[in-house]
Amino acid sequence: LILNSAAFGQHYFNKTVDVTGLGYNEVYRGLIHNAYTNTFYLIGTSSSFGLNNPILVEFDQLGNLIAPSFIPNSSTGESFIPGFNNFIFATTSGNQVFCGAMRFEDGASAIVFKINELNDTIWTREFYEPDEYILFSGALEDQNGDYLFTGYTSKYDAVRQAWLVKMDPSGN
Repeated sequence: LILNSAAFGQHYFNKTVDVTGLGYNEVYRGLIHNAYTNTFYLIGTSSSFGLNNPILVEFDQLGNLIAPSFIPNSSTGESFIPGFNNFIFATTSGNQVFCGAMRFEDGASAIVFKINELNDTIWTREFYEPDEYILFSGALEDQNGDYLFTGYTSKYDAVRQAWLVKMDPSGN
């Protein structure tokens, strides 16, 4: 018995979207599906409106742009750096939580955002120490509804140390 397992993939959509409409540099590093709203979100940053504020771009199931949202933050960092890997998730309450870093002249700070279904900021938490790199690169919600973040911390020319932070849904 011989089975041919060759299959051809089918694209449901393949689109390029200039969110700002100005053709500036945009970098996106995360994608989630929010089962509560049945929409998809990209998280990133854009050089067109200043790199300090993250951009959350919402799409429907067919890849149609619903809305880009610029997420304001109070950090004095020079630019937002979206995290890598699993760093954005939809909570069991239907909100989105994402993390990354803010770049400073003397290092980087880890930053966490929690936003609601209207993309309004519920809270932001930033971890900054001068002359250190403190970065988050992964995030998830545990079975108790608390949030776990992983990353690393290091001083200039120093060994990186693993870092794990647990927060409750209020950001404590």
